[in-house]
Amino acid sequence: MTNYAILSEKPRQFHALTGYTLEEFNALLPYFGQSFLEYVQTHTLTGKKRRKRRFVDYCNTPLPTIEDKLVFILTYLRKATTQDIFGEIFDMPQPVANK
Repeated sequence: MTNYAILSEKPRQFHALTGYTLEEFNALLPYFGQSFLEYVQTHTLTGKKRRKRRFVDYCNTPLPTIEDKLVFILTYLRKATTQDIFGEIFDMPQPVANK
């Protein structure tokens, strides 16, 4: 399974997959983390306003850290690969990769 911890030990591969160096990624990370948390506290993943439940990562999430979420998004945007392939790389079913 691909994740930030593994990729951060391979700077060339990290750059090839995300388009960012580790330094650039680490500079972007706090802004992404803050924006992501602000958004998911007020909106569902489908874009609707939250009414009752607050956002919580489920216990078996394939992207448990904010770093993993950002790596997934950057790689997805850079490679424009199908969701089936992303599901395989990140060890998740295709519908989860779509979400």
